[in-house]
Amino acid sequence: MTTPRSLAHLTAALLMGLACAQSATADPRYKDGVSGVELQELAQTAMRAANVAGQVTISSRRAYPPCAQAPVITPQKGKWSMLRVSCMGKSSWTRHVRTTIKSRHALPRTSADAPKTGPVVAVLTRSLRRDTVITASDFEMRAIAATASIAGFSNPADVIGQRLSKNLAEGRPIQARHLQKNYMIGQDMPVAIQFTGGGLSISTPGLSLENGELGDYIEVRNLSSGLVLKGRVAGPQKITVQAKTH
Repeated sequence: MTTPRSLAHLTAALLMGLACAQSATADPRYKDGVSGVELQELAQTAMRAANVAGQVTISSRRAYPPCAQAPVITPQKGKWSMLRVSCMGKSSWTRHVRTTIKSRHALPRTSADAPKTGPVVAVLTRSLRRDTVITASDFEMRAIAATASIAGFSNPADVIGQRLSKNLAEGRPIQARHLQKNYMIGQDMPVAIQFTGGGLSISTPGLSLENGELGDYIEVRNLSSGLVLKGRVAGPQKITVQAKTH
């Protein structure tokens, strides 16, 4: 009788055999060493091939020894919470890498089998970290379920160039709450302070002390006098201050 434990070991053995067969061909990409980024891509591919969801967290600053072919990635003792990374050949080596995987479960739907009945919105094609500026290669326009209560972006131009306010995983529709505010004037930005009043208008250089959108009142420092003033955001790098007439 096949027990869950023996089945797990059998699965691991089959994966190892398949990986070894695929890695028998020399691969010059790893002759000078394997970077953390490359190892993360290999590990992610191995889990996806086994229909296991999750994100491998391997530091991009870590490096691994050279390998004549692509290293083999298998679950340690049948569990994907620890990966066994092996380089075959003359200069063989093995490393163990911990992952965020706790149990095996099916991957979420991909773009190939995504529902086609709902609105088409911008969906990430790879995981991105906070403060990343989104480019056209980071997402695709994909239909989501009609029942999903997601206010996504239907125009790619509304997403490109925007900066993420949080880490966002692959396959997530991009929403307004995931993006940092696009302030017209940012903190510590050089501005022109325009004093108006009594039919006169005088401009002097300043420095914004806060973020502000059009129409907001923010604090600015007059670089000529050193005084901190409260002014209204009137345009890009433009602050208006009502001058005192008495």
